[in-house]
Amino acid sequence: AGVSGPVIKAMIDKQSGKVVEAKPVAPAINAATAVAPVETGALEMMNHVYVQHTDGQPSKPLEKLTAGIRTKQGFMSGASMLQVDGGKSDIRIKSGNKQSFLINTGGSNLPELVLYKVKSAKGKREVASMKVSTFKGVSTGEDVITINITKIKEGVFEITPGKVLGTGEYFFTGKPVANATSTDAYAFGID
Repeated sequence: AGVSGPVIKAMIDKQSGKVVEAKPVAPAINAATAVAPVETGALEMMNHVYVQHTDGQPSKPLEKLTAGIRTKQGFMSGASMLQVDGGKSDIRIKSGNKQSFLINTGGSNLPELVLYKVKSAKGKREVASMKVSTFKGVSTGEDVITINITKIKEGVFEITPGKVLGTGEYFFTGKPVANATSTDAYAFGID
C-alpha cells in the first residue's frame, strides 16, 4: 500500500512492545510533481488526517480513535451519537493559527469527511451526528462544521474548515454508514 520500511518496522516494534525512539524521515518530494506550495510532509499513513503546520514544521497525524455509535431517545425526538474515550485529545493546536489539514487518499476521489465540534464530559467526547424529531424530521447535528477540500496533488488533499475553529475539542469522521456500530475518528483540540 506504499507504506515505507521504517513505518512497517515501527508498527511491528510497537506490537512487540519495543520502545523505539522516533527518527524524523525526510519527505521525498519531486519538484516536478508538486503542484502547490503547500508543505505536505511525509503523509505516510493512507486515509489518515494530518494537521498542517504553517511554521515550516512537518505535518503531524491527528489522534486516531474509534468512535462508538449509539442512539439517544427522547419522548418525541432522538439522536445518533458519536462517542470517543478521553476528555481531551493529545494533539493540540494553538488558537489563532491558520487551521488546515491534509489527507493522503492515494487516489483522485475527494475524501468524504465530516468535522464535528464535540462536547467533553465524564472522560468522554461526544456529538450528535444526526437528530430526528417528530416535528422537524431528520437533520444533521448542530455541531457539524463545513469544510472545504482542495486537491493539492494526486492523492493529497487539503481540508480547510469553513470558519475559524474556536477553543474546544474536535474530530473528523467519515460520512455516516447505515447499520455501523463504530467509525474511525481523527481527534484534535484547540487551545
